[in-house]
Amino acid sequence: MMITKRFLLRFFFGCEVIFFILLHCFGSQGLPVFMRLKKENRQLAFEITVLESAIKELEKTAIAFKTNPFYKEKIAREVLHMAKKYEQVYLIG
Repeated sequence: MMITKRFLLRFFFGCEVIFFILLHCFGSQGLPVFMRLKKENRQLAFEITVLESAIKELEKTAIAFKTNPFYKEKIAREVLHMAKKYEQVYLIG
């Protein structure tokens, strides 16, 4: 009787340990969720670096627009296709 009681206790304890390991690995807060969040975190960090570089580029453009008068004319001519009164604009495309 003593051997079977000890065996049953060890068996149930082993089952509990296996159950908690499986729950930890594959449960709603387990490893797949952790891996998905880690991947999402890397993706967001990459997006942050891309947006920071875009912000720096826009800041450089804003500074050039404020300080360089020829930059304003360049933007007006190239992007907006504007010309002075005596000039004609030809679009070659």
